[in-house]
Amino acid sequence: MKYARKEHWNDEAIELGYGFLPTRQPKDPSFDHSGRQFDLDDVRRVYRDEGRRSRPRRDSGRPPHSNTGGKLPEPNTDPRISIDWLRMSGPRSQRHEALALLQAYLGSATYGKGRHFLSAGYRFGAGGIYFDADEDVRYDHCIVDLPATLCAEFTLDQLRNAMTELLMLGFKITRVDVALDIFTMSDLIDNVYKSCMNGELCRARRFEPKYEQSGANVTAHGCNIGRRGKDGSGRYLRVYDKGLETKQAEQGTWVRWEAELSDGPGQDFAMSFVQNADYVQTAIEFALGVCDFRENTGDNHIDRRPRCAWYQSLLDEVEPARTVKERVKSTVYSFKKWFERAVLPRLNTLAAASGETLGGVVHQLFDEVPPDPELLEDQKVRTLCLELGVDPSDAMHRLGNARLVLMSASPVGAPDAY
Repeated sequence: MKYARKEHWNDEAIELGYGFLPTRQPKDPSFDHSGRQFDLDDVRRVYRDEGRRSRPRRDSGRPPHSNTGGKLPEPNTDPRISIDWLRMSGPRSQRHEALALLQAYLGSATYGKGRHFLSAGYRFGAGGIYFDADEDVRYDHCIVDLPATLCAEFTLDQLRNAMTELLMLGFKITRVDVALDIFTMSDLIDNVYKSCMNGELCRARRFEPKYEQSGANVTAHGCNIGRRGKDGSGRYLRVYDKGLETKQAEQGTWVRWEAELSDGPGQDFAMSFVQNADYVQTAIEFALGVCDFRENTGDNHIDRRPRCAWYQSLLDEVEPARTVKERVKSTVYSFKKWFERAVLPRLNTLAAASGETLGGVVHQLFDEVPPDPELLEDQKVRTLCLELGVDPSDAMHRLGNARLVLMSASPVGAPDAY
């Protein structure tokens, strides 16, 4: 097969660094499993069509809703519901289908660097679709990330349709922010904070007030409830003054009640949001269902305590939908996967940079750490010993413990044999 010579290569997308190196590029390249040829053709098309386009929005006749993207909606008297952030994870093999879906709303994408530990991506401004271009890497998934500025390009109906199609492609929710903008309750943030201080916060434990001032001017005002990350419940609430944050309105005239749902709660929201006909009401229910505010009467049964008057006024006739994150128990396999992903790469990097062995690096970093025979009673350690072919009885005696512990090769989580 003949190849084009480098000095005769005339591809503007390649020359600008959007694609791959032109050396040894075949004239008639075939599609391979990596999808690189698809990516390259798409980059050339993007370079010829740089202008972004956005479909006109249609009035669906539903209750007021909008995706503001940080802009003050007009008129500013009725409450507004919106999706302010959407992040989904799915099979890497479906990245091209997801790209075609998003381009129908957001226009052309640019091929470039990835995010979230992924090397490549199709970018739409601040968000995009991220994946590993190398088929040999272990991250066999891709991430669709749509921050507020991109969600604002969709109507709520369009975002629901896009979410439905992504779910059908095998994607799952990893984060979704449901925002309720309120323009008639200037004391909402103060009521939230006072209820938290008075012990009226229910179904959540942690809260953190936010207040910033520059001279005589208040620049930030709000209260965060819950905990984010793997140790959280998957439900996190931010109540803050959006007018102060965007500097588009006076204090108290634009308050945002924003629920951040992840993992199980996020997936519960997505399934209800795409399946229920009245999806606007569903979004409101999930936004208000992150936590509850009940009068502190001393009763241990929360349901017997009446709701705070201000919170009942906010709910009106909406019954919040509460969802709970399912805790995943750690196993020896998840422990090995975490150790391989988070610890070994760093230790190997230190060993290669210093010229030491892996054991030498550990010795220099942590000095002398004696073994603990009691750790052989840990399920993960015992299972790993069995995988290494170590006799448990000999291991106990070798570590200086006279106890005789018999271990069987039972599955993780099965009762221990002594």
